[in-house]
Parts: sequence; structure tokens; C-alpha cells
Amino acid sequence: MSVNKFITAFREKFPDLTDEQNNFMNDYLEKQKAQYLKNKDECILNFGKYKGFCIKKLSEEPKGKDYIQWLLSQSSFVENPRNKHLLDAINECNIKKKMNKV
Repeated sequence: MSVNKFITAFREKFPDLTDEQNNFMNDYLEKQKAQYLKNKDECILNFGKYKGFCIKKLSEEPKGKDYIQWLLSQSSFVENPRNKHLLDAINECNIKKKMNKV
């Protein structure tokens, strides 16, 4: 559940919040949005083993490159439209899906 949806649901369940509580939630939401946009702009993973790591930095390390190649083999990652910016960054790093050895 996104932070936005959570706050909306919270406000529906507890409609009598004080101004201080509403201001706190609004500030929190704005910080979360800003962090999300920063991570998206810098192509930082927000999940998994390398959460918090930048795609470009990962591509420079053998284990990171292996992880990115593994990600490319996961249809849930590749087919998710929310990951387009990450796929674009992976393409810029010229990393291709690892082919299975026969």
C-alpha cells in the first residue's frame, strides 16, 4: 500500500484528527514523496538484496552485475511498468540478461 493510500484510509477511519496530527501526516507524506522522486531520478533500488543501491554503482561490481542480470530474468521485475526507469538505467549500463548454459 502506498503512503498516500494509507494516509487517505487513516483519515477516513479517524476523521477527527487535530491540526497538529494532520500537519504531521502531511509533512511525512511530503518527505516520502521527495525521497521517492530522488530515488527514481538516481535509479536507486527500493527493494531486495541491494535496496538503496544505485543501478550504475551496482553495474560496476561483479556481484552487483550478477544481481542485475538475475533481475532481468524475473518477469515480475521486467514487466512491471513502475520499473521502466530502472530498466532504462540497466540498458544505459549495457547489461544484458544472463543466458542459461546448456
